[in-house]
Amino acid sequence: MPPERIEILAVDDAGNPVALTSPVIRMEKEDDPALTVDLFAAIHFADPGYYEELNRRFVQYDAVLVEMIAPKGTKLAQIAAPSARKTAIFSRIGFLETLQRSMGNALGLANQLDAIDYAAPNMVLADMDAETLFTRISENGEVGQFLRETFLGEDSGETGTPSAAEENLPEPASHWIDFLLARDKQKFVRRVFAVELAHSLNEGKTPFEKSLIRDRNTIVLGELARQIEMGKKKIAVFYGSAHIPDIQTRLEDAGFRVTGTDQIVAWRL
Repeated sequence: MPPERIEILAVDDAGNPVALTSPVIRMEKEDDPALTVDLFAAIHFADPGYYEELNRRFVQYDAVLVEMIAPKGTKLAQIAAPSARKTAIFSRIGFLETLQRSMGNALGLANQLDAIDYAAPNMVLADMDAETLFTRISENGEVGQFLRETFLGEDSGETGTPSAAEENLPEPASHWIDFLLARDKQKFVRRVFAVELAHSLNEGKTPFEKSLIRDRNTIVLGELARQIEMGKKKIAVFYGSAHIPDIQTRLEDAGFRVTGTDQIVAWRL
């Protein structure tokens, strides 16, 4: 049974979006309640306060497993290094960082790479390296699938039910008019982007899904098993929102159960 959808848009009484939130799903092992795993749905660019809250929470865990597509052999200490060294690391996969930073800057938001304390001793890099990822995408034949879906209109799945905020958003054709009339244009763009992001997550569609989502989830769950074998009892997984439903399902299959959920405000809209 798929995990229950968790809304990431907070709305007012009229259904207008007021915040983009980041879910936290608390899970515990059914035969060992002391063993807990909290799933943090990462937002890669957000209000500075969001990252401050995450850093405050992360210190309480024995281990925090984080995603980071970086060149083979990259250590987390290098990612936490000053900007000049960090730029050298990401230069080989610069389009990923450039895209993330450009979107954050356009929306007036802080960047995860700069705001998360990756130097903390409990941080653990648990992701596929860039070289392996690109090989997997090729092996899985996902480039052709992506092109067929994008340019030929092939549809491989059902779409999700729109939320109240999605229904209240103007049709795309009217976005430009509303943008020109908006007093706070950056806030308007944030709201449009947040609703579109929520809709894409609700649809459950991700380009290169097998490589980007399921194969990488196998990596992080393998690291989770290793940390448990080392005796870690309180563990966090900090991965992108699109990864969380599959990770939750796999943990449930492994004998974990959801004991609670929480929401952290990432964008104030």
